[in-house]
Amino acid sequence: MAVEVLVRPVEEGDIEYIAANMRAADLDEIAAVGHPDPVEALTQSLRASTVSWTGCADGEPGCIFGVVPISMISGIGSPWLLGTEIIPQNAGAFIRHSRPYIHTMLREYPQLFNFVDVRNRKAIAWLKRSGFKLHPAAPYGPFNLPFHLFEMRA
Repeated sequence: MAVEVLVRPVEEGDIEYIAANMRAADLDEIAAVGHPDPVEALTQSLRASTVSWTGCADGEPGCIFGVVPISMISGIGSPWLLGTEIIPQNAGAFIRHSRPYIHTMLREYPQLFNFVDVRNRKAIAWLKRSGFKLHPAAPYGPFNLPFHLFEMRA
């Protein structure tokens, strides 16, 4: 049976739900950049974002994602996504449904970039399938762990 994927505005309770059920790889990644508390990481990301959404599968929140402005003058934004195991379990559906939102980000920010932990293999696979270019791993964050820079241009 096909899963029903819905992308909607972030609602009350989404942060707490995603934080309580966050994938281990996402928890490791946010800890590697100095945010050990997933509620804090999500809250800060949402506050800084110009646009953000919650992705749901059969009504259950699976991720929160958005884009943070790096330079409004240069048109550079930093996309981010933190989620639960619902995302990799329904990867194809989420990739199809996320593409229009990536295009929305690119309309606002013609250049998107961020960093992904090399250990976050499922996120790396999603980024590649979504059309992002990944660069060789290099030390990043307060612990100098290996991360890939990823980017996309309009």
